[in-house]
Amino acid sequence: FLFYRYFIFIMSQLQITVIQARGLRKADVIGKSDPYVKLKWMGQKFKTSIKMVDLSPVWNETFAIPWPENVTKTPLEFQVFDFDACSQNDKLGNVSVTMPENMTPHTPMEGWFKLDMQGELQLRFVYLPTANTHNTHT
Repeated sequence: FLFYRYFIFIMSQLQITVIQARGLRKADVIGKSDPYVKLKWMGQKFKTSIKMVDLSPVWNETFAIPWPENVTKTPLEFQVFDFDACSQNDKLGNVSVTMPENMTPHTPMEGWFKLDMQGELQLRFVYLPTANTHNTHT
């Protein structure tokens, strides 16, 4: 007799795309900034690439994080910094985003979010629910 069981469990995910920013603060001597974005959520950290000499950078960078069903009230923290090669990076602004409890699966939610200092960050969120597969062969 041939017998095996096959089970896959994948936790739900939230895909987060940092699309772009506009109206960022000038942090460098030349009147520009070299911005990047840090995303923090429940001990996880992600970072975009650095866009040199740009106050309206476009990233279009996507990150996928495990998204347990019961944590929608835990905000995602976005921090925008100006990269400095020779000194400490300058803070350009922060924004916290809390996801709604009843997100529609596979439907993008997109918007502009005001930073606490100056400027805005455009973000896209896509909720991908849990996929369960269970096969039994005997």
